[in-house]
Amino acid sequence: MSGATRETLPVPEGDSAAVAQIATVTPPDRAAGPRLTSRETEVLRLMADGLTTKEIAVHLNVRFKTAACHRSRILQKLSATSTVTAVRWAIRQGLVPI
Repeated sequence: MSGATRETLPVPEGDSAAVAQIATVTPPDRAAGPRLTSRETEVLRLMADGLTTKEIAVHLNVRFKTAACHRSRILQKLSATSTVTAVRWAIRQGLVPI
């Protein structure tokens, strides 16, 4: 439980047996969102540049099916329904400059 905090709240008057605690809470941060691998981040940046899956495969020197798999996993991890949605997320996260 590293990086987590535990906080005890005051016990209400008249209920001395009650103990109120907040369970271990990790502060929200950027890491709380979907985690993309470095390759997925690279593919997402290429998607943002407007490359097709075939062009991404050529650029990365991988098979089309591999590039398509990366693209599919990105969309799945981001719960995105389209490339546009994924690119908008990347812009908001600062992964892709405007």
